[in-house]
Amino acid sequence: MIVFATVGTTSFNTLVSSLCSLPSLSAMAAAAKTSRHRSCSTSLLSCSSSLPLSSGAGDSGGDNIVVELVIQYGTGTCPLSFLPPSLKQHSLGGTDKHEIDDCDEGSTLLLIPTSSNNSAQEYHRLHVKWYRFQPSLVHDMERAGIILCHAGAGTLLEALAISKPYDINTIQLQRPIINAVINISLMNNHQSELAEELQRRRHIHVTWDCISEWTTDVEAKRFWKNLDGFCPVPFVGSDRSAQRGKSCFQRNVDDVMGVNIICEPEVNDLAKDKKDS
Repeated sequence: MIVFATVGTTSFNTLVSSLCSLPSLSAMAAAAKTSRHRSCSTSLLSCSSSLPLSSGAGDSGGDNIVVELVIQYGTGTCPLSFLPPSLKQHSLGGTDKHEIDDCDEGSTLLLIPTSSNNSAQEYHRLHVKWYRFQPSLVHDMERAGIILCHAGAGTLLEALAISKPYDINTIQLQRPIINAVINISLMNNHQSELAEELQRRRHIHVTWDCISEWTTDVEAKRFWKNLDGFCPVPFVGSDRSAQRGKSCFQRNVDDVMGVNIICEPEVNDLAKDKKDS
């Protein structure tokens, strides 16, 4: 399962710290075993296959699911500083330790204890990658099965435009599940209006308080269960607005907000009808 989290061009430490909490990471890793978004890149599997899955006998081998979590954290605090110190970390860069003061971009592999009844402790493997900015987020959005993002209009509508090649079995376009996190600290809570409308249309799932929903064991498990069961309604742009030469962002905003602007041919027809009458 590949999860992509993005906060945009500023900071959203509440989202990042809540996501990196032990309950959130544990629930995410556990949910991956039954998730509809279990796909994982070959390179990730190969780079982590030599790492331990258990502390002794009883290793379940291939039953342990690798989760890839990619975090774009903007101008905020490096995710590494929020990761639980109790978790075993294995650097994928050849060293066993990252320097927090120089962690604009990096990765680590976490071994998260499972709730297995076996005598030997077993672990889920969760690969965490982070960076501040990239020229484009499209690549990471296209790879992800789940997108966790702030509720900015640009990010939401860019994510909604993502679609993957047809699935051979279902003959349907594959789209990621989008979960928007409302940043209530922003001026007048201005992100909520668009997110509410998109949620009402079942295009996205919305988290209103990530601290309460992600940082306790019970609520984190409920969140990931609900998210995996969410079936979004495809977001389709307006063909007529595309003919007006508008950008994808403009078209999507007009569609979501219900703006119906008469295009130029229709204006000419109306003027002609008025003249004839």
